[in-house]
Amino acid sequence: MKKLTSIIFCLMLSCGVRAQENNDLLVVLHQETLNKLLNAIGEISGNAEYSVMYIKGHYTWRLNKTEIRLLKDSAYFSTDVTVETGFDTYTDHINGKMSITYNQQTNQIAVRVADAIFELRVGVLGKQFKIKSVQIADYLSSPFMFEGPKTMSNEMTFIMPNGTEKQIIVKPSACVLKIVDKQIIVASELYFKQKISTK
Repeated sequence: MKKLTSIIFCLMLSCGVRAQENNDLLVVLHQETLNKLLNAIGEISGNAEYSVMYIKGHYTWRLNKTEIRLLKDSAYFSTDVTVETGFDTYTDHINGKMSITYNQQTNQIAVRVADAIFELRVGVLGKQFKIKSVQIADYLSSPFMFEGPKTMSNEMTFIMPNGTEKQIIVKPSACVLKIVDKQIIVASELYFKQKISTK
C-alpha cells in the first residue's frame, strides 16, 4: 500500500482541549477518511487450498461492507466475508480489532488490522466441518501510513519596525496519540526559538 504523504493539518491554538494536554498543533484523521481509503482500495479477497476427510479443494473469500469504526480509546474492523469452498457458499459477519500507532522517530501514523478471524468450514455429505481459522490480518499486513505533526517544522521570518529580520524556528514536540469518537488525533506542542545569526 502506498504511503500517503498528504494530510490536512489543523492548527488549533487554545482550542477546547484541556489545558494540561498538548494542543498547539493537531493532526486529525477522521473515521470517514479511513473508510474512503478502504473503498478506494476496492475488493479485498484471498484464496488457498484445503483438505478434509480425504477431500481436497480450493476456497476463496472476499470482504464486503468493510469499515473501520473509531470509538474512545479503541478502533474496530467490521466486515462481511463471503466464502466459496466448491461445495457451498456462505457469508459471516466479523468484528475485529485495529492497531493504531504513532512513531515519534519516523513521524508516521500507522493504521492496520490487528485481529479479524473467520472460520473456514465446508459441508460434506450433509455435515459441516470446520477446516481452520483464517486471520484476515495476515492478508492485510501493510498498514495505512500517514504523516504526523512533525512535518510542520519550519522557520518563520519577521520584519521588525527598524527593518531588521528575525527568524523563528518552529518545531513540534511531545506528540501524543489519542483515539476519540470517529477521530484519530496526534496532538503536539509547538516549540518556538529565535534563530541566532552566525554572521
